[in-house]
Amino acid sequence: MLEEILTELKLDKEATAFAEYLNRYIPTEEHEYNGHGGFFHKETEASTMLWIDFREFTPRNQELFWKAAQKRVGKLIAENKASPDEYREYMIFLLTQLLDMNKRAGKGEDPMKLNHMTIITPPTGIKSGPGWQES
Repeated sequence: MLEEILTELKLDKEATAFAEYLNRYIPTEEHEYNGHGGFFHKETEASTMLWIDFREFTPRNQELFWKAAQKRVGKLIAENKASPDEYREYMIFLLTQLLDMNKRAGKGEDPMKLNHMTIITPPTGIKSGPGWQES
């Protein structure tokens, strides 16, 4: 999903630094998924867990992320109508769920209704990603 959203973020000049920051969460050909929410380096076996908390990003970066996710799901839907594909269908499903959870949370609704996890981690207060120095 993150790769799909990054496709759109990379097109937005305002999101360049944020896209570069998020790109570090994308495995390269030197990596392999570990099956537990992350990936490991094939040679060193160093593990990277994919833990991204949107609440840690600047409000503007959060807006850019959600805007990119919305654009990407729209493009995937159009592409899938032209040429149906299981991968696109799965990405559409996942991105739609993610966008719906964000929308519900924004309205004050319980995002746990769509969350397959049993808890929501409390905010850490950490300021991650670019842009905080300007805030």
